[in-house]
Amino acid sequence: DAKTFTLLQEADTMGVFQLESDGLRAMLRKLKVDRFEDLIAALAMYRPGPLESGMVDQYIDCKHGRAKPHYPHPSLEPVLKETYGVILYQEQVMQCASVLAGYTLGEADMLRRAMGKKKIEVMQAQRAKFLEGAEKNGIDGKTAGAIFDNIEKFAGYGFNKSHSAAYALISYDTAYLKANYPQEFMAAYLSSQMKAKKEVLGHYVLEVRRSGIQVLPPDINSSMENFAAVGKVIRFGLGAVSRVGHNTVEMIIQKRKGNPYTSLWDFIQRVDMSLMNKSVFENLIKAGAFDGINPNRRQLLEMLPVYLDALQKAAKAKKPKNANQLSLFNTDGNDDTGAYELREPDMRQVKDFDEHEKLDNEKEVTGLYMSGHPYEAHQEKMLQYTNCTIGDLPNWKGDSVKPCVGGIVASMTMKTTKKGDTMCILQLEDTENSIDVVIFPNKWQEMKDIVNKGMACIVEGRLDDRGQILPDKIVPINGVELRAQRYVRLKIDMSQRERLDMKKFLLTLMSARGKAKVILELMNDEETMSICLNDCRVDPDKLKEVLPIDCVDVFAA
Repeated sequence: DAKTFTLLQEADTMGVFQLESDGLRAMLRKLKVDRFEDLIAALAMYRPGPLESGMVDQYIDCKHGRAKPHYPHPSLEPVLKETYGVILYQEQVMQCASVLAGYTLGEADMLRRAMGKKKIEVMQAQRAKFLEGAEKNGIDGKTAGAIFDNIEKFAGYGFNKSHSAAYALISYDTAYLKANYPQEFMAAYLSSQMKAKKEVLGHYVLEVRRSGIQVLPPDINSSMENFAAVGKVIRFGLGAVSRVGHNTVEMIIQKRKGNPYTSLWDFIQRVDMSLMNKSVFENLIKAGAFDGINPNRRQLLEMLPVYLDALQKAAKAKKPKNANQLSLFNTDGNDDTGAYELREPDMRQVKDFDEHEKLDNEKEVTGLYMSGHPYEAHQEKMLQYTNCTIGDLPNWKGDSVKPCVGGIVASMTMKTTKKGDTMCILQLEDTENSIDVVIFPNKWQEMKDIVNKGMACIVEGRLDDRGQILPDKIVPINGVELRAQRYVRLKIDMSQRERLDMKKFLLTLMSARGKAKVILELMNDEETMSICLNDCRVDPDKLKEVLPIDCVDVFAA
């Protein structure tokens, strides 16, 4: 299926069986899977031994024509052609012994097990048997010995192909469902994560949004317990809101059938209060579940205790048996057979929460920012003091300029080293991506007084092998003008490059000398390349005045 292979090649594999880890996704991008056998191989190769031995690089380079397959012996080409000369599977070890040395498949399985256990006495006996069998097939002792050593080396990394193929089939099936039914697949996937911590679920929702699927906030009149696909979007599940349990959600859905809730007051009167408490009401309001009825969340939160108090007083007003007092069903105060009128308290007119408070409340009860992101308020300014985004980091190349990214500190995890020193791992996130910032003890002593959860900041440092940032500098957005390098981005449309007079362009840059570094963004219809001009510094304000050149757009200065 073309869509499935495109998804695998782009490594858009969150939720796909066995293919979710960052390392495997990086391998998929290099591998460019275009046949089922590649998927079997990928699952077999993604283990420490093959990764460290160079087998993976050999497979990928041969697949893409950058290298030629090497076979230990010409007769092994039919056995190893599928894996480009790499002895990847245990079945291939057995086939090699059968083809070269005349082993029966039963004997070859004994050889495979012996190689895996590396018992010296057994291996010596097997080596002698292999050389004898190879000689009968016309292979000289020296060549046969070298082949045996090669097979023995790779046998230690060998993986059972039938096992890998079975896993790959499930991987393919889940990839197929995601590629062809993305909303339904991701709604089911998010529902499967609902018992995880709020922060973990929030991370997955962010990943789904990053893939281009909109996840709408919960709605008291349309959300189900789990996440649900509604056309091209996913609606947040009521059961994913903190402290809202299964029985409560079932009751809410049952009570609204054929009769949607019209207000918070209407909702409170109709639900079963034995399954509700104040915190459940509050969390639903904070999550935005009542926005379709009344978007003023502060107003609803302030009216909530008033409504609950009114309901409680009404319950107490019910006339007990043989007691001479007003009944809940008494309208005029005189006739015990009438109905007590339960009036809706007057709504207080209050200003809603500001955007920051609203987002913080959403994060508190759902694990993520539902209706926006606090980074958005700083995004324009961040562009002036960063040279890439978090999402760009996997493509970063070059050591002469260190990556500098902006974001919000979403979480802080303190850890103690073996020596007893304190270090910290920050999760830095922008509107689309997140990354771990690992601050080792010596740096943490320098930075601990300026770093706090929720702050907007820029982080400059280097990427490690795990795709984390090891920071040299962390600068809060407040006062960033005095402490951080400024950048100017110039966007150049490469499809119109013939209209750009390069000499005039460079002279213009020279005429606006200053302190800001220049980043060129070279764009075509398919991709963008960003290049930092290390030796070129400009004054952004001067540059705006002197750069009215076609094809060049000063889009952040």
